[in-house]
Amino acid sequence: MQTAISITNGAKSDFLAGRVALKTAFNQYLLKNKIHSLEKVIINNSQSGQPYIEGYETLYCSIGHSYGFGVGVVAPFRIGVDIEKIRPHKNSLANYIAEPKELNLVEDFFNNRTDKITLVWTIKESVMKALGLGFKISPKRVKIVRQTNKFFEVEVSDSKPSYWYVWPVDTKDYYISV
Repeated sequence: MQTAISITNGAKSDFLAGRVALKTAFNQYLLKNKIHSLEKVIINNSQSGQPYIEGYETLYCSIGHSYGFGVGVVAPFRIGVDIEKIRPHKNSLANYIAEPKELNLVEDFFNNRTDKITLVWTIKESVMKALGLGFKISPKRVKIVRQTNKFFEVEVSDSKPSYWYVWPVDTKDYYISV
C-alpha cells in the first residue's frame, strides 16, 4: 500500500507527513488483508534507521518526504520509497550519484519532461532504503541497468537481494519511486 500526504511548514512537517502517510498505508494494508485497522499505530526506527510498526515487525516499511509531501509504503517484502520535488540541481550531483549511461536510460521517461537528476535520485534512494543501508553505500553502487516503459531494473553489487524493480510516478511537481 502507498499513500501520499501534504503538510506545509518545513522539515518537521515533512517528517510528520511521512509518518502520517506510513500510518495511512499501514491501515490500508490491514483493511486489504481483512484485518481491523488500528487507532494507535506506533512507528519506531531500527538501529539501521529503517522505520517499523510496533507489533508488526515482519512487515517492511519505508518513508520519504520532500517540501511538504510525505509518502509511506508497507509490504510483506523488502520495499523502499522516495519522493523528491522536481527542481534544478547542479551537474556535480549527477556525477556523484550516477554514470552517464544511467542518466541516458532515464532521459525522457516522462515524455520529454524528465528531470534526469531528480528521477535517478529517487530510483536509487528507494533501493538504498529497501536494503536498509541508506547512504551507508555510495549511490554509484546502485546501478540502473535497464528501462522498460513502466519501470527500471536496478542492480546493487555485493548485496542481497542484488536485483530490484523500481516504479517511478510523476505527480507534476514531484517524482516518487517505489
